[in-house]
Amino acid sequence: MRVKNIDFLRFLFALIIVYFHIFSSMSGGMTKPEYKSLATGVTDGYLVVELFFILSGYFMYLGYKIHNEKTWSNFAYEKICRLWPLMAFVLLFNMVAYKNSDLSYTAFLNLFFLQSSGLVLNYQRMVYLWFISALFWSVLFYYALLKNFSLQKFNLLTSIIVLFAYAAVLTRNGGSMYGAGGPVLAGFINIGLLRALAGVGWGILLAQIYEILNNLTRPTTKAAFALFSLIELGCFCLIVFHLTASPLPYRDKFVFIVAFSCLLLSFCLHLGVCSRLLENNFSFLLGKYSYAIYVTQGIAFYICQRSLWQQKEVVDAAYLNISLTLLLAVVIGIAAHHLLEKPAKKFLMRKMSAFPQTKERLSPTKK
Repeated sequence: MRVKNIDFLRFLFALIIVYFHIFSSMSGGMTKPEYKSLATGVTDGYLVVELFFILSGYFMYLGYKIHNEKTWSNFAYEKICRLWPLMAFVLLFNMVAYKNSDLSYTAFLNLFFLQSSGLVLNYQRMVYLWFISALFWSVLFYYALLKNFSLQKFNLLTSIIVLFAYAAVLTRNGGSMYGAGGPVLAGFINIGLLRALAGVGWGILLAQIYEILNNLTRPTTKAAFALFSLIELGCFCLIVFHLTASPLPYRDKFVFIVAFSCLLLSFCLHLGVCSRLLENNFSFLLGKYSYAIYVTQGIAFYICQRSLWQQKEVVDAAYLNISLTLLLAVVIGIAAHHLLEKPAKKFLMRKMSAFPQTKERLSPTKK
């Protein structure tokens, strides 16, 4: 299921996370005052990952309602077809490009979605790929719950998991939500996986709230439209400004989860002017490149480290440098989508269709 205005948000968030990672990828340029100022403004940019988790859970549930006959194994295989090819390509690129035996061993293990499992704790140069493994295991976990529990029991379990996961991450980090790959809670629970369980679970619950609201009569007055337009604009500006340019980041990051939840529901219900203006085919076109841009950003940084960031006149012009880096990341992402992501998924899905579909055994609560 795709919503065009949400596709625009996906693309925008992909650019924000690339922008956030530029400052940790540059070395020499970070000593300049312009870069230090810009880096301060994007301190909270990592929170984009939380929003991606929420979107994944939200659309996973809506997709499940349409195709609830799909077995867990088929769902898992579809996720592998969707997520694995680009991830594997970037991990292999990492192994070849950096020629570090320790990193190569870690990258090899992460080919099996182990980076956020707690079994692989070492960081690597492409550390942002932790998001993929955390997302993979989280959606598989919740899909298994959906297939084997009644909706009432599922919602109770999910609510408990979401509350515990968010509280654990926020408490451990003093109101922040960072941590992935290596950090663990209580000695064995990976923080990145907790963040994914919290976000995906909350996205699933939000999708059910959307279903309830979508069945209600929507206000059609100009005053209501103006009010929701202000809510959309306010939430949108709050998120984008404080993730990219705020000199004083909020201490309690949970405010962004609340703001994005309101924005997501309003966009999907098309209640305000922003959601309606962004409901177009161009937004859809941009959105389909978001995953590839996110995954291949490390390749763009690798190229920049050996070319663009070696040019003093370019590094001295901070805005030009960042713009060119973002443009390169988008170009590589678009190319990767068409040359690898799309054909690989099509090939793997075609292989899947050659196998007989297994019937899902329902638990007594689902019969």
